[in-house]
Amino acid sequence: MMMEWIEKAIKPMLESEYKKGYDAGVLAEKLVKDEERVHNEHETLRLGIQIGRSQVYQEMAETETEEISEEEFKEILSESEPKEPFGFVGTIDDISLVLGD
Repeated sequence: MMMEWIEKAIKPMLESEYKKGYDAGVLAEKLVKDEERVHNEHETLRLGIQIGRSQVYQEMAETETEEISEEEFKEILSESEPKEPFGFVGTIDDISLVLGD
């Protein structure tokens, strides 16, 4: 009698719970694999963007650089040097002109 009751009442409940647990395990495994796939795709995208940016910067550096001759460099350098304010020697006559008689 007890065995019949176990067979009829408890065994279907155990089978149902086992099926639910098994399905949950399958879904968990699928989620782990999906998470790994998404992580790998994200890393691939991040590295692709990084490589793309470095190539763009490299191309900009190559196309935006202009070579100049040594003479042009010296001319640019001389133009950027500070100039003397008046350029006078500082004789008495020069000072009197600046100060006024």
